[in-house]
Amino acid sequence: MFPPSKIAKVGQSAAGSNFNTVRFNALANREPLKYVFYFAASPEKVWEGFVSAESNRVIFTGAELKTDLKPGSSIEWVGPGPDGKPMAYVHGEVLQVDAPRLLQYTFAMGPNQKMSRATIELVSRKRGHASNGRA
Repeated sequence: MFPPSKIAKVGQSAAGSNFNTVRFNALANREPLKYVFYFAASPEKVWEGFVSAESNRVIFTGAELKTDLKPGSSIEWVGPGPDGKPMAYVHGEVLQVDAPRLLQYTFAMGPNQKMSRATIELVSRKRGHASNGRA
């Protein structure tokens, strides 16, 4: 997972850092994860699946999507907590919106404040158009 040159052995110093710091730096320099999905639907239909209350309740086991989908606004998936009171399972901030093409937001789980970023980009692909060797 980590190139040998990026990890110091326990007890060794790498550029004056301990093992955890060197490991963190190796993780920080990784490429972002990218997933590609193909849907047999228009970008508008897929967009609705990402932002509709009904779809989010199904996908996130009852959680409600709370956002106005405007850059700078909050985004949360809220549902019942252990005590039955509403709690944010996931929280973050909307970064970019260009419906029905682009949704980018930060997010963290529960009380965690370490944010990740998600970018959903919907691109129409004409039937029969070859891409990466697939029709």
